[in-house]
Amino acid sequence: MIKQEDRGIDRVALLSTEDGVRIGSSNTIEILMEHDFDLVINDKTYRVRTPSQEKPSPEELERLSSVRNLVGQLYAALNVDEHQLRVERQMLEELEKLQLEVGPLEKKRELIAQQASKRTNVLTWVGLGLMSVQFGILARLTWWEYSWDIMEPVTYFVTYGTAMLAYAYFVLTKQVRRFFEKEKVNFILYCRSLSPLD
Repeated sequence: MIKQEDRGIDRVALLSTEDGVRIGSSNTIEILMEHDFDLVINDKTYRVRTPSQEKPSPEELERLSSVRNLVGQLYAALNVDEHQLRVERQMLEELEKLQLEVGPLEKKRELIAQQASKRTNVLTWVGLGLMSVQFGILARLTWWEYSWDIMEPVTYFVTYGTAMLAYAYFVLTKQVRRFFEKEKVNFILYCRSLSPLD
């Protein structure tokens, strides 16, 4: 900051008077003013003595607090309507800007949600269709082609295999397969398939 005000200054440093360690620029003024320090400007050292810090008494703190409260009440009485209207106008303008930005994204999200819902519905009907085909094949083999004695173990293993697939799904996803959860999963998968990052 000193370099910006005076172009003739090349180097500025703050050093601790106790051990000569350089004080970082990230230190606050409050921390800097706790102890004496050396200000080095273009290889010339200036000793800065900070004033002694007195802690205010509880009475002074109470008086200061009451003054702050009074100032706050005066400010509220004099400026609250104007300030509130100005802030409200700014917030409404920001809300309109955000709605303009979010509007197209919201439409796209609704479109993706509809497509994911359709996809889930189609997969549900395909699952029912495949189960019906499985039932039809087993029924035909049981009552027309072979007897129940031959087909009983086959149907047992097919049914048990289907149960194993359902349990494997549960083990992998830690979820019971439900329509609404599958719709959420399809929504996420569909969003990922449309994202340009993949």
